[in-house]
Amino acid sequence: MNSARPQRSRGHDDPAGSYLCHQAFQRFSHNPYEQAAPMYLMGHPENLIPRFQARIDAGVEELTFNLMVPDPKQLDIFARDIRPHLHR
Repeated sequence: MNSARPQRSRGHDDPAGSYLCHQAFQRFSHNPYEQAAPMYLMGHPENLIPRFQARIDAGVEELTFNLMVPDPKQLDIFARDIRPHLHR
């Protein structure tokens, strides 16, 4: 297992593999972040919108998701910055 610490996020345009995602992900999985991240929807809204939309376009009608940190602001971010951009 690689014990090197990822670089801290320096701004809103950092990739989904930012320091905070790494930290939060380590609480949920024993798998390396780099292997598991492509399967999970983690990252900034502008990165997540096309990934959610691809699932909708493929016929997915319902998604269940968990927040990586217990912060209701994450639901606000989803409702404000992601959901309005998703269409059937």
